Amino acid sequence: MANPKKTLADFEKEFPVGKKVRFSPGRGAADVTAEITGVRQAGTPGTRGYSVFIDTVEHREGGLKPLNRSARPGTCTLVD
Repeated sequence: MANPKKTLADFEKEFPVGKKVRFSPGRGAADVTAEITGVRQAGTPGTRGYSVFIDTVEHREGGLKPLNRSARPGTCTLVD
């Protein structure tokens, strides 16, 4: 039996707004800890090209502006 696909509501429960997540932003970069600002979908569920993204904001030190990023749920780990 195939595993049921997660819906956008499932991801919204798993990654609530205001929590912090850790993910790697790219090739060889150190892990980043950022605050979740939302969960969104792109494309139509059940079709090719459908994706779910976790929108985050990284508050950086040293007077730098906050950095907005999007990450796929599979790369994110909730931080307590």
